Amino acid sequence: MKLKFFGILLCPLLSLPCVHAQEIKTPNQQQIDSGFYFSGEIIDPIEVSPEFSGGQDSLTIFLKENIHYPEAARDAKIEGVVYVTFIIETDGSVSNLKIARSIGYGCDEEAMRVVQAMPVWKPGTQSGKPVRMQYILPVRFPPENVDK
Repeated sequence: MKLKFFGILLCPLLSLPCVHAQEIKTPNQQQIDSGFYFSGEIIDPIEVSPEFSGGQDSLTIFLKENIHYPEAARDAKIEGVVYVTFIIETDGSVSNLKIARSIGYGCDEEAMRVVQAMPVWKPGTQSGKPVRMQYILPVRFPPENVDK
């Protein structure tokens, strides 16, 4: 009798980690391509997306001017895209950098270095208030301004 009663109490407790794991969402390819998702939960549509200082053209210029093709990647003729995910805080600063998709050979570290060096962004807003947004930035290697 005690064992049956204990089993009834224990079963719901054992299922808690599964329920929690199902609540956690990870970005799918469409979210990666769109560039952002919010705290594991997609805000669709977002009222105002985060914006790099000066807009998308300025972001492209910043990346072209600051990305250096790592020697190991150049020697191995590595080409591809590193996806860096990060949070744009309510003050526009960048935090919680992680590699979402790697190509190795020093490219991941170089992409992280350049994202950390970015100036403050204009944060995204929802209902007129700045919100923390997770952003996924594709960084292409080799950069367009480098000969292969």
